[in-house]
Amino acid sequence: MKTEKTTKTHTPKRVAIKPKHAKPYRKRHYVLLLVMLSTTFLLLTAFINIRIRVADGSTDASDFVKSNFGRVASAQQTVSSSYGFNFKYDPRRLYASAVDGSTGKLYIGYELASERPYQTIKLSTNAVPRIATDPDTISIDYYPLEGTETNLETIEQAHVATKQDGGGGAVPTVVASSAVNLNNLRWKRTNWKLVSAGQLASQLSATFVSYTTVINGKTVIMRTNNRLGTVSDNSDIDAIARSFSSGVPKLSYVAPSPQLASKIAKSRSLLDTVLFSSASAQDSLDTQTISALYAPAVVKIYNAYCTDISVKGQPYISGACAGVSGSGFFVGSNGIIATNGHVVTADPKDLVIENAYTAAAVGNGKPLVKLALLAGLDLNQLGLITDDATLLDTIFNAVYDMPSADFAKSNDVQNLLVGLDSQDPDVDKLLVATNARKSYGNTGDVAQATLLAANYRAADGVTKYRNSDVALIKISGNNYPIVHLGDISEVSQGSSLSILGFPAAASDNGIVAKNVSDVTLTTGKVSAIKTANGDSRNLIETDTTIGHGNSGGPVFDGNGNVIGIATYTIDGGGRGAGTFNYVRDIQDLKDLASANGIHFATTSSTQLAWQKAITAFDTAHYSKSLKYFAQAKRLYPVHPTVASFVSRAEHNVSAGKDVKDFPIGLIIGGAVTALVVAAGAVVLIARHHAKHQIFKLASGQVAAEAVNHDQSSAGGFYYPVLPEVSHNPTAALPSVRPSAHSLHR
Repeated sequence: MKTEKTTKTHTPKRVAIKPKHAKPYRKRHYVLLLVMLSTTFLLLTAFINIRIRVADGSTDASDFVKSNFGRVASAQQTVSSSYGFNFKYDPRRLYASAVDGSTGKLYIGYELASERPYQTIKLSTNAVPRIATDPDTISIDYYPLEGTETNLETIEQAHVATKQDGGGGAVPTVVASSAVNLNNLRWKRTNWKLVSAGQLASQLSATFVSYTTVINGKTVIMRTNNRLGTVSDNSDIDAIARSFSSGVPKLSYVAPSPQLASKIAKSRSLLDTVLFSSASAQDSLDTQTISALYAPAVVKIYNAYCTDISVKGQPYISGACAGVSGSGFFVGSNGIIATNGHVVTADPKDLVIENAYTAAAVGNGKPLVKLALLAGLDLNQLGLITDDATLLDTIFNAVYDMPSADFAKSNDVQNLLVGLDSQDPDVDKLLVATNARKSYGNTGDVAQATLLAANYRAADGVTKYRNSDVALIKISGNNYPIVHLGDISEVSQGSSLSILGFPAAASDNGIVAKNVSDVTLTTGKVSAIKTANGDSRNLIETDTTIGHGNSGGPVFDGNGNVIGIATYTIDGGGRGAGTFNYVRDIQDLKDLASANGIHFATTSSTQLAWQKAITAFDTAHYSKSLKYFAQAKRLYPVHPTVASFVSRAEHNVSAGKDVKDFPIGLIIGGAVTALVVAAGAVVLIARHHAKHQIFKLASGQVAAEAVNHDQSSAGGFYYPVLPEVSHNPTAALPSVRPSAHSLHR
């Protein structure tokens, strides 16, 4: 049976047509669209304008930070003597100081560029008496004696002989000598050997190099210090000799009066014991931001001490006095500071070992033999050791193994000071007080510190490193700015490093005159991560400069976390192979604290306020930053950098550069909302236009009637719209006739 096919009927879509659709548009829709588009434009313009002002302000803030931090010593610095000579040196490697022969005053660093009658000049790579690295020093002496090429050798021999004051009777011996012409000056260059006297120490020998020349008829002698048992790099003294030049003298030598001679002698003594520094140190956060955020937590440390030492009840040293300086950083807001051990310690074992080593280097082996006997060593067995380093290491290890009770200090004072702002203590007064066995005391911006714990041996590096050279000290008080400790695992080869500290070569001022030091930023990369010779501790090798003043300074990774402590500078094997710098792992410091039950207060209201201030300052919200700067200053009155930032912020506010704290989120939200409403207006316009087209199609009699009829109760006409009509608005009008039931009056 045949099945009939049923035809599916289509129910037309019904669209409500109202009188308003008689018009092709509605003003309110277009006004809404225009208002929303205008609002969006204005809000986005305001946002862009704010971002431009913030960018401009950030550039200004960055320039300000760069001008106040990131100071790095220039490649060459000049020393000019009014006696008619000058030379250049690299302040990143050497630290210069000199005595003015006319006034007896001591000058250091960049001050030596001003012409003065310098007679004694000293350049040091590391003034801290570290046996491990046997620091090099270069002394330059101007002699008022008439000099000629024929008597240079006599003057040279006399000069060298006066420098051997170890009391051991050793005689300097010429190993090799030659004449060299450098920069129109004829020098006599001599390599010397000094064999120590004594039963045991005669196996040890020291070497040094001298340069002698005649400038304006007077003699100038330059020489290195004695280097015991090592082949040393002489590139520094060779470079200085090449840079020497002579000119017309501005002053003639005049013999000093007895009073002036006494002052010169005092300054020369200060020249040998003055607080020169030991190690200078080098990105997510840019380096300037790291510097701005954490420079206030970096401090300069001064360690001056005098003591008498007896060993096993026998007097050993009378008047062991020295002074060093370095850097440190707050790891606890309760006043706990991290640094290097060699900056802050004055352990009697270290001091007697340094004394014996120094004496042997100038030909007096008696203290070394005495130490060996006190340690219970057999001199006959020691005599069989032919290697200098092994002999020294054997003696020194035996001394360190002696009970601490065998070493007693008396008539002792240690002035361990922390400079909290850029004002240095009066170093001359500090040394005078220390030599008189008196305390320097607190001065508001300089605080006395106590040693909490240290892991350090002065003899480390003779053959191997046994200790990590880290230390913790403490000053009284709270709310100090702090750094955040990271982990060495956060860096790898090629990672960026930033180091903050007080390299002495970056100071423009004398240690007595203006007494101002500013934190310096240096930067570099991780060259390698290695293991210390003698234990399993990590060392970070870096191309970041480490020289005078940054010993104990914090080493930051690119996220602003401290991952190490600037510690060592090593000449490349003593063969002119370059200089290598090493950073101690921050884990060594954590281990020291843990072993001694030391806990850091890691919350600091001062640091929090400072970070908020720097963040606001960096985004040109200067008026906002001033509130937080004031808060930081109130919490930490001796804050070293807040004054300069406040001055700059106030200047920028008065110059109209301040960005108000606009609700950026609301601006963006308002713009998005305006765009959404504008899109809604477009939809309304489109829908009205579509219904207007239908209205036009239905413009016959019914439409006319509908327009003229009162519709107040009906709510409009409903027209069925067939699919083909909705897609073909020009179709014949009869296909869109309204159905009877949809017509209401």
